[in-house]
Amino acid sequence: MHGDTFLSGAVDGLTATAGADDDDTLVARAEQMGKYLHESLLQLMDLPMVGDIRGKGMLWAIEFVKDKRTKEPFPREKNVKMDVLVQCLLKGVFFYPGYYEDDLGRGDMLMIAPPFIITEEQIDQFVATLRETHQESEAEYYAD
Repeated sequence: MHGDTFLSGAVDGLTATAGADDDDTLVARAEQMGKYLHESLLQLMDLPMVGDIRGKGMLWAIEFVKDKRTKEPFPREKNVKMDVLVQCLLKGVFFYPGYYEDDLGRGDMLMIAPPFIITEEQIDQFVATLRETHQESEAEYYAD
């Protein structure tokens, strides 16, 4: 059986902690990496389509918006979250599509839920991949 960090499977939990000295070490490391993850993601706030970054610990979301000032979402047909997700996947980085919608069915968000054993280098890699993907596709997202 295989699942993500938040699946809560007993076998997965035992496997994930097998190399840890104790539960306190794993929790402390997850807290440390969660802070690094947050600080790294905040570097993306300068991108025009990043409207918000929210979360805690090792679970975060990035909201993509058409207008950063008003937080107006992209039109539904643009499907920005899936486009970003696929482009990142082709570069070797996987994110979860986030699901929320306004009254008109609009809303684009990626969820970030890395394993507790992630390294700073891996976090740097996926943040760089997100930035690169945005820069490559920005004109397409804003074309009317």
